[in-house]
Amino acid sequence: MSDPVLVANVIGLQTALDAKQATLVSGTNIKTVNGSPILGEGDLTVSGGVTNTTTSGVLAADATVTITHPADASFLREVTFLRANSTAKLLLNGNGTNGATTFTDSSVFANTVTVLGSGTTTSTAQSKFGGASINCNGSGGLAVAYNSALAISGNDWCIEAWIRISSLATNRGVIFIGASDTSRLQITITTTGASSCYIEHTDGTTMNLASSTVTMVTNTWYHIAFTKSGTGFTYYIDGVLQNSAISSVVLPVSQPIQIGKTRTGGSTQYFSGYIDDFRLTIGDAVYTSGFTPPAAELSYASIYSPSALVDSLSLTGVFAEYLTSTTTRFTNKLGSIAAYKAIVRTY
Repeated sequence: MSDPVLVANVIGLQTALDAKQATLVSGTNIKTVNGSPILGEGDLTVSGGVTNTTTSGVLAADATVTITHPADASFLREVTFLRANSTAKLLLNGNGTNGATTFTDSSVFANTVTVLGSGTTTSTAQSKFGGASINCNGSGGLAVAYNSALAISGNDWCIEAWIRISSLATNRGVIFIGASDTSRLQITITTTGASSCYIEHTDGTTMNLASSTVTMVTNTWYHIAFTKSGTGFTYYIDGVLQNSAISSVVLPVSQPIQIGKTRTGGSTQYFSGYIDDFRLTIGDAVYTSGFTPPAAELSYASIYSPSALVDSLSLTGVFAEYLTSTTTRFTNKLGSIAAYKAIVRTY
């Protein structure tokens, strides 16, 4: 039989605890975990957040850069320093919300990307990496205006991407750089699944690399890479060499880059399907023999990052220093850096 005095004391204690909890944590603060009450009732509400502050540019050897950012809470900040891949002139990871029509160049050059035609969006229906990709519906694509950083003529380069074809009802274009049918660089996939990398100049010279071992089919991801090293050109599918040639063909000069289309015989062929991790590298052929395709999303840069910032910390040659609660200074000890991004995350 229960002791009525003991029961009354326990109930009184619980009542007192509930009252104290209601006093200490009022409104919709810490009172439940996963819906179960703890010394009271209510929901768990966490306020505040994390703020990222970034800066980027060129750093000379021993140069410093100071970032002003929101105040941290007693050294609750993290710092990241990214030494950018300055040969990656255009990088479209294809990330974003489903149906978005804004596309971001993740390279240090941050080129403006515009939509060609109609129906090109970010899609979460298919992706190789990152949860989303560029969805081309066969009537549009993307364009990047020419600038000096995108000059392929006279340089080594690599054009690469993951592609997933939805329809081969007509020939499909992956990339077009040029002014006309007689001055162009392009990658095309035919209705039979054969593909080719083709360059033509107005002087009549041409260079064509056709696929030799891979016939593409719909609804399958392929990694493609078209490279130039000196006068040598190579074409790879999934890291396997398809064809190569030595050629003195002259490349298009000062022309925009158009993704998801080509031109042949006066007509335009648009891509139907998904494109992920499109990258244009200039100054480096990247691949000079057979290779294993990238197993993760192509990134902006090499990363030097500590877990947290105390008074002074070395990031493999970059010193990050706490100056005040709202300022952090980076000192470059890596030699001259053509492109970098420094990030301070405050809590």
